[in-house]
Amino acid sequence: MYNSKNTTIYIQVYCIINLLHKQNKLDLYSKVYILSIVENILYIYHYISYNKAKLTMIDFNKIVNKLWKMKWEFIDIDDISDIVDPDFRKKSLSKRSPTYKVLYRLKGNNIILPIKQGLYYIPENADINIEGIIEDSYWKIIKKVLSREVQGEYFISGNKALEILMKDYSAPKKLIVSGQENTKNLQISDTYSLSIRPITSGKKTGNKNIYSLFKKYTDSLEIDGEKVRIACPELALLDTLLLRDTDNGIDQYLIEKFLKRSSKILRREVLGKLVSMKYITALNRLRSIAKDMKNTQVYEMCIDIIKQEWGGCFVSGKK
Repeated sequence: MYNSKNTTIYIQVYCIINLLHKQNKLDLYSKVYILSIVENILYIYHYISYNKAKLTMIDFNKIVNKLWKMKWEFIDIDDISDIVDPDFRKKSLSKRSPTYKVLYRLKGNNIILPIKQGLYYIPENADINIEGIIEDSYWKIIKKVLSREVQGEYFISGNKALEILMKDYSAPKKLIVSGQENTKNLQISDTYSLSIRPITSGKKTGNKNIYSLFKKYTDSLEIDGEKVRIACPELALLDTLLLRDTDNGIDQYLIEKFLKRSSKILRREVLGKLVSMKYITALNRLRSIAKDMKNTQVYEMCIDIIKQEWGGCFVSGKK
């Protein structure tokens, strides 16, 4: 009867019909007629099941062909949903059973390789160094994750922003970006992590979220073909002067390197605006470093901001 399941059902029905016939509750004609109907029903069921399976295989092959056109790209569950059923995903994000089935099958056949954070890589073949791929495509992955996690509402600041401004586009082991919402710590791979943190005004001013105020002090920059938002020089410098890592302190070498190269591009009005909302301690550290470096321009700029716009913001009484 075409498969074991159908055969079992037919035998069970045959036994029942045969028993009824022996008990004279069913004549021979009715017995043959009923068995004929059951056989036809099972045949139809088998035919439908076979063609449904065949149709699923064709659909899966179409999905694989589409993904092959995207080889060397990074995708997530939304991208797969767009391919499997583009209209359905927009209606309900909670009912994704078909997408997950396709996802597991794609992984099982090495069509896609899992990274982390729901990201997958489409390789040309399965014999690749995934960590090397992540390092080579670092900024593409970061852009993908940030687009999904914060819908583009972010900017890179602090140490990495300063490095980028000095043409250092290498992948940091830990990238800290400023965002609009709650803190998110994401592991991109065994080596790389991403921390998205809201930017607030500080305890004295009620820890208000000031992301929208700071966003205008950012620029769009292209790195390895990907456009990312990065803090302007003044914001990047002040943010680096905050204690992000209490074990290592501030990266004074990086700050001095930046000041030697780029102190002339710093704008006094921008520094003043930023310090009026945050970064009082950072400005004092900048003043102290500039003094030790004998950078008169930056030192006098800091003193002027303190006198004119934020009196009493010295960490100590010494200038």
